[in-house]
Amino acid sequence: MEFTSGIYCPLFDKRVFEFSFLGPSATQTVTLQGLIDCIPYGFVCLLIRVHRITALTGAQSLVFDLHNVLPSEEDPQDFVDMTGGSIVTVASVTVQSGTTAPSLLINTATNPGPFLKCVATATQALSGGTSFFVEASGGLLLRTTYPR
Repeated sequence: MEFTSGIYCPLFDKRVFEFSFLGPSATQTVTLQGLIDCIPYGFVCLLIRVHRITALTGAQSLVFDLHNVLPSEEDPQDFVDMTGGSIVTVASVTVQSGTTAPSLLINTATNPGPFLKCVATATQALSGGTSFFVEASGGLLLRTTYPR
């Protein structure tokens, strides 16, 4: 396999995501990194390490997404790629029922936009107050071209 030049970019250090407080079927989204410069890169690999986890039920999930964003010096709003009428996900991994610790979850994409945003979205079980604990860390591998 031939590798091209690139870098490893930490997204977030090991941290606890605790969402037991969410009501039935509720969701909550947290921004982990708001502006990741990807201008020189054509390949992105999302890497999420699951350090510890409670036994999640079938409806519980914690989804880590990368979205294209483009900041503006004239307007502080969050400009997220909405091509097709909904937020475009560049790469995504899901911690769900059946995910064990330790685990490494990986997803790749080519041709990201000039900047990326990383968010985590938790979805609670159908009955609220269900134990929901994930300890995770993550990073990105950015390369100029796709490895062959």
